[in-house]
Amino acid sequence: MHIIKLKILLIILLCPIIVEVKCQLIADAGDDTIFCVTDIEGSTIGGNPTAIGGIPPYYYTWYSKVQIINHTYYASTFLNDTSIANPSFKDYHDTLKFFIEVKDSIGSTATDSVTIIFSQFVYCLLECLEFINEGDSVQLNHCVFGGIPPYKYSWSPQESLSDATIPNPWAKPDTTTIYKLTIIDSAGCEAQSTCDIYVFPTNIDYHYSKNRYLKIFPNPINSQAYIIIEDLRYKKLRLEILNINGVIIKEINITNRLTSFNIKELKPGIFLYRLISDSKEVDKGKILIN
Repeated sequence: MHIIKLKILLIILLCPIIVEVKCQLIADAGDDTIFCVTDIEGSTIGGNPTAIGGIPPYYYTWYSKVQIINHTYYASTFLNDTSIANPSFKDYHDTLKFFIEVKDSIGSTATDSVTIIFSQFVYCLLECLEFINEGDSVQLNHCVFGGIPPYKYSWSPQESLSDATIPNPWAKPDTTTIYKLTIIDSAGCEAQSTCDIYVFPTNIDYHYSKNRYLKIFPNPINSQAYIIIEDLRYKKLRLEILNINGVIIKEINITNRLTSFNIKELKPGIFLYRLISDSKEVDKGKILIN
């Protein structure tokens, strides 16, 4: 009996025991996340780390399939590299679901998935632009949609507003004012817009005449505009452009039914115009220069 025990002891001492412990391979695609579209550059997906266990090195493959109308898009459309652990975005869609397959050096595989939502604001072409007389009030509006509700609103300057924290407050500015709006959605994504309120002093009569003798287009004006004379009964026509204080800053002599002019020397804003014939005012109105 003692001889058997001795042999067993010698075997233990002379022959090393190799114990190989293998952990299960696990893939981690990361947490479901909302990204702001404005911040997707440099944003990545995947876990930290994306693979654990198994026997490294790891091999990664990202998958996705999105059907938009008649087109099919894959992960390579949205990710900069579908074969790395933490790819970054190069494009986006409203909601995307990605799958990750991880394979280790001995062929074991593991999979996981993640859903990414993109918060995007959309701005319509309609701008907020209002004209009021001094002492009047007007309701502000914005034309921003999208994002992920609920929203937080912040208008500035606040002094002349009924409530700077609601979507459409009432404003009563003493002078021409550009109100700035910041919208923050539930994901912390931000959008900005403006509302321009032009205030005419009470001593300026800016109303259009009932009888129209000319048209100016386009209005608002970016660089060049045209004057169309609707009635040529008047001779020696002259168009005067005035600032809102009534000071003449540009004069244009009109000899044809169609006359072009540019406003490169004028700063953006609201202006008045008068059509003069033989020292008599025959038409008037307002133009906006962008």
